Amino acid sequence: MVNQNEITVECKHHWLIASPNGPVSEGVCDLCGIKQEFKNSVPISGWDRSGAQKKKSRQL
Repeated sequence: MVNQNEITVECKHHWLIASPNGPVSEGVCDLCGIKQEFKNSVPISGWDRSGAQKKKSRQL
């Protein structure tokens, strides 16, 4: 029988991630079957907001 920790360390995961439906989607490795949650969005960083502000001020 194979230890779950050995699979995680040795596997080069190939994730199959469910379609977005909420803040996270479940992914399953097609090779070893391990499951993991993946975020469906990333927080907005400072450079995104400042760039958007400059663009808005030019349009006025």
